[in-house]
Amino acid sequence: MKILVTGSSGFIGRYACSHLNNRGHSIIFHRRVGEEKENTIVCDFLKDLPKISKLKNIDAVLHLA
Repeated sequence: MKILVTGSSGFIGRYACSHLNNRGHSIIFHRRVGEEKENTIVCDFLKDLPKISKLKNIDAVLHLA
């Protein structure tokens, strides 16, 4: 399953991502700042929206921000 995790660098987010990854899920990390990589979406939801192409084929969103 491909899962977008908001708050992936936070206290709970880090543990959730590790747990999901260990169970074989593909994780897309959301961050407000930083470098955008293949498995990372960088955007501040208060100011803008992510590119629609980055949201394709995501099965679930885990909102931890």
